Amino acid sequence: MKKLIALVLLIVIPLGIIFLESSKEPLLKRVEVDGYSKQPKDSLWEYVKYEVGKGKVNLKIKYRETYKDPILFSLKSATPSDSLAVESLMSELKLIFPLKEVAYYSDFTGKPYKKFDRYSKSYSEKNPQLSDFNQLDDELVSFTTELSFGHPSSYTSTVGSGLSLGNYGADNIEARNNKWNKFFFGNEIFFGFTDDITVENKMEFIGYHFLKVLWKTHTENFIGSRSDFRRQQSHFTENYRPITFELADTDYLENHKFLLTKLFSNDFKKQFENYMYKTYPWRYANVFLNKKATNNKSLALVLLIGLMISILMLSYFYDRKFKYSFLNYFYPILLIWFHYFNLQYIYQHLTDLNTIFSLKETILSYAIGVPIISLITAFIIWFLEKVFIKEFVHAGYQILLKVIFTFLAFSLPVVILLYGIVIINFGGGWKNFQDIVIPELFLIVAIPIGRGLLLYLNHNLDAKLKEKDLELSRLRELKTNAELKSLQSQINPHFLYNALNSIASLAPVDRVKTQKMAHSLSDLFKYTINRNGKKMSTVSDEVTMVQNYLDIEKIRFGDRLQFSIDVDSELEKNEIPLFIIQPLVENAVKHGISKIEGIGEIVLKIEKTTIGILISVKDNGPNFPEGLVSGHGLQTVFDLLRLTYGDKASLNWQNKPEKSITVNITQNA
Repeated sequence: MKKLIALVLLIVIPLGIIFLESSKEPLLKRVEVDGYSKQPKDSLWEYVKYEVGKGKVNLKIKYRETYKDPILFSLKSATPSDSLAVESLMSELKLIFPLKEVAYYSDFTGKPYKKFDRYSKSYSEKNPQLSDFNQLDDELVSFTTELSFGHPSSYTSTVGSGLSLGNYGADNIEARNNKWNKFFFGNEIFFGFTDDITVENKMEFIGYHFLKVLWKTHTENFIGSRSDFRRQQSHFTENYRPITFELADTDYLENHKFLLTKLFSNDFKKQFENYMYKTYPWRYANVFLNKKATNNKSLALVLLIGLMISILMLSYFYDRKFKYSFLNYFYPILLIWFHYFNLQYIYQHLTDLNTIFSLKETILSYAIGVPIISLITAFIIWFLEKVFIKEFVHAGYQILLKVIFTFLAFSLPVVILLYGIVIINFGGGWKNFQDIVIPELFLIVAIPIGRGLLLYLNHNLDAKLKEKDLELSRLRELKTNAELKSLQSQINPHFLYNALNSIASLAPVDRVKTQKMAHSLSDLFKYTINRNGKKMSTVSDEVTMVQNYLDIEKIRFGDRLQFSIDVDSELEKNEIPLFIIQPLVENAVKHGISKIEGIGEIVLKIEKTTIGILISVKDNGPNFPEGLVSGHGLQTVFDLLRLTYGDKASLNWQNKPEKSITVNITQNA
């Protein structure tokens, strides 16, 4: 019952989730359109989130460990205020990039900066062997940015009180390694400032353009020729403050400084994940941080729940038979379809943030759709197996047919669903097909294979159990034979002891009777010895043995012993265990006749009943006491019956209405 309750709960819980979600907008809309969050958003971390969402920041890359190339500068035509602004920028860059060297080229290398121009004819003539940058004597040129300064009037045009024409870039045809800040061959940024621009504004403006070049070089990995230089015109007066080209309400320089600082910290990924989980719902954070990993984890969770459900169903329905054979198929298949739709809901809830759950459609599916599908599936399997699978067919062929029938039965709903998608609403294209049909394809393959494997294992288990049962049966038979021989050996010495005592008692009284009794005993033991090793004898032979025994006892008791034997002629050839009657008669003599002074009467009767054979021994001696079997030597008879017939035979005794002991043997035992 507990297993059934667990199976039902695993259906009800997802329905509860659907009920709660049905009254809400999709989570994606609530977060990205309506602005829902668990706590106030941080504008700087939101910019990081924006860059991650655009794919410009890869959470799998450890930037601190990967990008360690130096950041080098060279100044051209810089005024003291220009130099001061650059040095202020360099101080901030050292904080942003703690593992990078940030310095002037000349200070870092000990020699003056000389820009290389691969397209210079004179250089090519002097150095024809230099075909690529890696052969340059000074590779550090590739990490150097030359900052050129001048007055706006020295450039092509002016606008307002000042103009800066920023012409910066790199010959990106050499960007083979896509390394951070690896600008190639004389990367330059040109600035034109009016005299009234402050050092702080210069530093901000230079930093803005440098970080922009740095960021674009990393995130826009284009490959092109010299004509692919980035060009930008920027008007800069005292009141000008550059803004990001992407987020108009956020300071670009501050955002990038924050982003780069976090990016090159020891635990950037952990910090960003903590912010996401604290600020946004965990489902949204999971999908945003790693949609593929979320899909895989959700799939693993669904498969784990499915495995648990399979184990519960197997343990609940295993060897459970219902009155109508069709129900043996319908109930398990009904639960399979219920749980399958449940698992789909769970997976969709965890991975698709744009899902809209309809409570009405769900209830209709569970109340009408699932029972109908289950009914059709169960009927197909039940009908096909009933018609085509016969008991005499080889087990392997039966399993194969059952797998095929299961596949066909579970395929039908998928075929109908596929037809509906293609004919009615194929507007969703391949995505619609993939989301709806692919899981069903998995179902129609997994269920038949799982059932076939289960049937195969059950067949092998049954075969092994039968083999073990046969082996145990043989062992029991050997044990029974040994016990029977032991019991028979107990009977013979016991009887011999009593008979010899009788002869010894009679010898001084009557020599003729003693001789006759000795001959009778000899004949009796001939019967016993000739049947040595046998377990069974005929009723006729056993009665003859009893007759010889009573003849011996009559010699001892004389007229005091009277006996009669009545045997149904139809039973004379029936087989019964050896020595099963003689102990009953011996018990009547020893504990009955010998205890009275008058005439003792013994009646042996063997008759056929409606259920088998009835053997009864009556005497007129004292009543049976309690504990007869153990106290009167009849335990051997009881054991013989148990070992030979099991529960198909019984030993009983009574004192009223007349004293008797009976053995009942079922005829087909």
